[in-house]
Amino acid sequence: MFPTTRKLLGQITWERLIGRSQQELDPSAVPAALEQVAGLTQPEWLPELARLELACHQALQVSQPRPDQLERLTINPSLQRIKVAWRNLLPLLTFGKQRDRDRIEPGDEQILIWVEPATGNLRFETALPEHLAALELADNPSASAEMSIAQQDALLWNGVRKGLVLAPRPRLYSRTAASPTTAGELFTLYWLIADADTSRTEVFPTKRSTELLEELQRFGRDHFVQPRLAFSVNSRPAAEQLTRLYHTAAGLGLDIIITGAPLDRPYLEHLLTIKRPLFYQLICCAAGISRQQTLRFLGVLRQLGIPSQVVLLLEASTLPEMLLQTEQVEIVAASLLFRPAPRLGRKEREQLRMELHALEQQATGLPPSLREGIEQALTEPAPGTVCCACGSPDCGAACTELTLHPDGTLHACREVASPLGSVLVAGLEALYHGEAATAFRSGGLTLANVF
Repeated sequence: MFPTTRKLLGQITWERLIGRSQQELDPSAVPAALEQVAGLTQPEWLPELARLELACHQALQVSQPRPDQLERLTINPSLQRIKVAWRNLLPLLTFGKQRDRDRIEPGDEQILIWVEPATGNLRFETALPEHLAALELADNPSASAEMSIAQQDALLWNGVRKGLVLAPRPRLYSRTAASPTTAGELFTLYWLIADADTSRTEVFPTKRSTELLEELQRFGRDHFVQPRLAFSVNSRPAAEQLTRLYHTAAGLGLDIIITGAPLDRPYLEHLLTIKRPLFYQLICCAAGISRQQTLRFLGVLRQLGIPSQVVLLLEASTLPEMLLQTEQVEIVAASLLFRPAPRLGRKEREQLRMELHALEQQATGLPPSLREGIEQALTEPAPGTVCCACGSPDCGAACTELTLHPDGTLHACREVASPLGSVLVAGLEALYHGEAATAFRSGGLTLANVF
């Protein structure tokens, strides 16, 4: 205990003031004992440093509850909030150098010290207003009358990511059992935007769309997950509908993703004036947009500062052609993923594996990242895993994601027809926990149905 304080005092002074053995040590009495020499033979701030080191020790002694033991968002029980009268003390907790000691100056600071739940590592930071606001919200949710729900959610989830606030286990379902389990902290609603030609005949009611986005926001809160909205677009979406939904989602503070085909640059620039998407997911297949089109659009995204993700759909007998696209795409895109095309069966997967093996035997070989990505995409779901006809090993259908079609029908999967009901008749939560979704998760579509 007190490693930096001991080092600064020196062993002889430490033993004279505090004691020779560990048995003699009363940790809580150390800061007061140092007051005797502070400002005389030792720095004035030394007792405050000792208080911080004592708080580090106390944080490490606290056991933390498991997520399944929590019923609500809870302040991390290891958290120590220490008010000190000196600034810039924190670097000394990691054995700071002389220049760090020279930066210490009088001034009030509040220090947060806690154990990160995911890693068990000790963390410490100067408390910022957003940290304190998140802690106040977790301790007393009713104390935020002047804040919007979006502001509250943003603060709380930042607190959860830092480990200052502990979240219960997400109330989502797993693909391996029909009961709630830990499934990550994200839930995505894919909203398929009608194309410009059919939007006049498939008009989603404006009032209901706003209600549905508010339901998505509440779904996140009630299920202890972060809700995300992914707008799935073709090359000519109904711009008026997309803009309206984008405005509403941004106003609610929902994280937004755009997925599908490229959009025109002027329209993208317009959407950026509303809110920057988390990323743009460009979905390509061998028979789809060309490599030149892909690279050109990725260049536009880079210029606009929008992170990109390219998903290449693996189809039967298209692997060599697909790899031609990846040569430059991998360099330009922020991330590159492979996904089996819908209804890619066992025979087609085996054929693609043979093509992959043949390409590996060539002199040039394949980059490890590409080979591993393709192999993972071609992996068949494990027996007993609930899956759908898309056959994707990472599909979160009816568990961590749902897909809304332009006519209001909610589907389990974004790739294949898997209707669960209509949001024009029932709410999002009712459909997620409804009979059709429960049957889907219980194995209504299993490996035997797909392959």
